[in-house]
Amino acid sequence: MRDKSILLEMQRVYCTYEKDWMGFKISKRNFLTFHHITKRCMKGLEDIDNGALLGKKSHELLNMIEIFDEDLYNRWNDLFMDINASKCKISDFNMQRIYNLKSETLNYNNPKIIKKTKKI
Repeated sequence: MRDKSILLEMQRVYCTYEKDWMGFKISKRNFLTFHHITKRCMKGLEDIDNGALLGKKSHELLNMIEIFDEDLYNRWNDLFMDINASKCKISDFNMQRIYNLKSETLNYNNPKIIKKTKKI
């Protein structure tokens, strides 16, 4: 990410200080990153409307999901777009959606699955 001020502005607007948009805890080792909802290679801009606040580990996990489960990846991006459209703190409704998608996503966070899928 070229402009770190976008991350700071997104944190301010969406009040994301403890968890990222996939519901994972933010820490020094799992720092916030900018996920392009529409990829740069598809002319996706690096701006608030095209971004999601993801911890490093969540971002890596989402990139893996993109390869193995396009539907789940798209549902995450749909949720990110809805959060962006609100321009305010993440709602209870969207928090529930995060929780539901996270439960599906945790299957991909299993080291045995990751090891197996990297061989493919």
